[in-house]
Amino acid sequence: MRGLTSLVLLAVIATLLPGAAAFAAVESASGITIDDAMRRATSLYRSPGVAAQLLANDEEAVPPEYPRTYRERDRHLLRDLANAGEYLAKDLGYFYSAPARIDRTSALWLGGILAVGGVIYAYDQEIYEEVKRNEEHGLLKPFIEISEEIETLGYGGTNTKMYTVALLAGYVSGWDKLEAIAIDLWESYIIAGTMKNVANFAMGRARPNDQRGPYFFKHNQGTSLPSGHTSNIIQMARILEYHIDFWPFTVVAYTGAGTIALERISSGNHWASDVYIALIYAWLVADRVVERNERRRLLITPTTVGDGSSPGLGLTWRF
Repeated sequence: MRGLTSLVLLAVIATLLPGAAAFAAVESASGITIDDAMRRATSLYRSPGVAAQLLANDEEAVPPEYPRTYRERDRHLLRDLANAGEYLAKDLGYFYSAPARIDRTSALWLGGILAVGGVIYAYDQEIYEEVKRNEEHGLLKPFIEISEEIETLGYGGTNTKMYTVALLAGYVSGWDKLEAIAIDLWESYIIAGTMKNVANFAMGRARPNDQRGPYFFKHNQGTSLPSGHTSNIIQMARILEYHIDFWPFTVVAYTGAGTIALERISSGNHWASDVYIALIYAWLVADRVVERNERRRLLITPTTVGDGSSPGLGLTWRF
């Protein structure tokens, strides 16, 4: 998944090493740290092809010449695939080793999330019955009707086809924005999806439609926890929100994700707690993925300030 879609990440990765070396060469003179650079450029990261000039004294810079699109950069498919595989392995290790890095603040957040999940879990049967009673009338009906029309957007088979087409189209055409979106979607899908499949197999929770109640768990005997459709659609909403950055679209994206989450309960495919866990976990994975990949698209190179006598830094985001 991420291995296939990160084809282009290689070119981005290739620019990071020389960029870091260049940064080290001028850091002492300019007084800018990498964290300063990231903070000062955050407002510009969503603009494709933008070169943000990070200067020692905030004067006008004389920027170097940068290749503006992937089309203009050197590409080697085999090298790209090798780099994609390497970074996939590193990212999987980073996410799945997260419990070893938990701090007090994270532990408090985790405790709160689990507490809310515990309450939902305790009332799974009641929530399911309430949704079923109201699915044909009241406020739920229009949302459920919409969700039935777009439910396939959360299906893994549909997702993988869309992401692959988007990646190939972006890679071949040099459409940087499309490449970046496809890379993030694929990476998030494989990371969250791997854990989802492991949990399904290990916990074996029965679905509402199985008529075994919300507390039936038997290894490899059910696939209710967590909800795959919900996981996929919330990842899509978060990543598209990040790249498109247009609030009406954000409202539509999250409303659509919410309706699909509701449909997973009303259709008897998942309990409310299955949906809740999927929403939280998948959103966090997608959020972290876009942050990590943003840093990988970052290119820092030396430049000059004003009349060329003072060192500075040029910052370019690759999409």
